[in-house]
Amino acid sequence: MSKWVASWGVPTSYVAEGIGNIIEDTTFRNVFYNPIKGEKTRVRFTNKYGADDVKIDRVTIAEWSGIGPAVTEGTLTEVTFNTNGNVIKAGEELMSDEIDFALEPCKNYVLTYYFKDITRIATGYHKYNVAGIAPCWLARGDYSHSLDLPAKNRIEVSDYLFLCGVEALSSDDTHAVMAFGDSITARPWPDYLALKLNENGVTNCSVVRKAIGGNRILRDYRNCLPRRRQGISAIERFEMSLNQIPGVDRVVMLEGINDILHPVVGGLLCGIDELPTAAEMIEGYKKCCEIAHKHNAKFYLCTILPTSHFDKFPEDRNGIKAEINEWIRTNDCIDGYIEFADAVKDSENPNHLAKEFDDDGLHPTLDGSKALCNAIPLDYLLSSAF
Repeated sequence: MSKWVASWGVPTSYVAEGIGNIIEDTTFRNVFYNPIKGEKTRVRFTNKYGADDVKIDRVTIAEWSGIGPAVTEGTLTEVTFNTNGNVIKAGEELMSDEIDFALEPCKNYVLTYYFKDITRIATGYHKYNVAGIAPCWLARGDYSHSLDLPAKNRIEVSDYLFLCGVEALSSDDTHAVMAFGDSITARPWPDYLALKLNENGVTNCSVVRKAIGGNRILRDYRNCLPRRRQGISAIERFEMSLNQIPGVDRVVMLEGINDILHPVVGGLLCGIDELPTAAEMIEGYKKCCEIAHKHNAKFYLCTILPTSHFDKFPEDRNGIKAEINEWIRTNDCIDGYIEFADAVKDSENPNHLAKEFDDDGLHPTLDGSKALCNAIPLDYLLSSAF
C-alpha cells in the first residue's frame, strides 16, 4: 500500500463566537465510519480561522465499541506529533505522524483529543445530529487514554472542533469522493452512500463530507456574526476542501438553495439585493467545475430539491431554481448530473417535497436522505476518473 487517501472528514468553518468558545482541561471524543482499508493512519487538524496557536496535548485512536463513548479494549493507540509538533499554528493545519494503526472497511473508530490549557475555539464544524451516526462527546478532564467517559462527567455534542479528517495509507486503486454542499448534504445521504458502497462490496472508495448548513455558492457570512458558522462561499472554500482530501477524484455537489432562499425584503442579515440571477449561479457552478477538473476530479452536479418555503415569497424563486435545474440537466460543462429533485418531489405538487420525505418543507427526512443516496449512479463513483 502506497497511497494516502482520506477515509473520513468534515468541513472547515467558523464556530459561533462567545464565552462558551473558551475551553480548558477538556476531552473530545468523536466517532467516525471508515469505508476503506489502510495499513497506517494519520490525522489532520486545522486552525484556519484562529487568531491564536492551539496546543493539542494528547490524541488517541481506537475501535468503537458501539456502546456510548466506550472504545474496544486493546485497540487504544497513541497518535503522535513528533514530526510537526503538537501545536496548530493560527491560520494553518497540522498533520500527525503516520501511525501503525490499521483501518478496516465497514468499521467505526473513535478519535479522542485533549486540551489541557485555556484554548479559544474559532475553527470547527457543527454537524446535523443523527442518533447513532457518528456521535460526539465532550468531557471535563483528560480521558484520552480511557476506555470510556464517565457518565456523570460527559455530554453529547454536535461539534467537531479543530478536527479536519482521517487519512489511510491504502492501495493505489483506492480513491475518495467529496460530497460538497449545504445543510441537505450535512444530513445523512453521504453516510448512506458510504454504507451502500460497502454493502455492494466496494471497499476502495470513501465518501468525505464537506457540507455546511446555510452555505451559499456566491456569497458568505464571514462578516455577519450570527451566521458566521455558515461559512465562506462555496466558490472560495471549494479548492480548500479538495486540498484536504488526498486521493479525491470525484465531486458530488448539491448547493444553491440558500442563494435563492435566504435573501428577503428588508432583511438585515441578507437583503433582497443579494438574490442572484440563475446566470450568476451557473457561473459559480462552472467555477467549481473548473477547479475540480484542475485537480483531476470528475464533477457531478445534483438538481436542487423542491421546497415549500418558496410559497412564502412573492418573488419567483421557483423560476430561478427551474432555470438552474434545466441547465444542470442539459449543459456540457460537467461530467454528469444526479436527479435529486425528482427523487424526492411530490408527484402531485412537484414544487414540494413528497410527504414521506419532508422534514420541515426544506430538508429531507432520513428516508429522504436515503432516496437521495439511491439516486446516485454507482457507475459515477467507480468508473475511471479521466
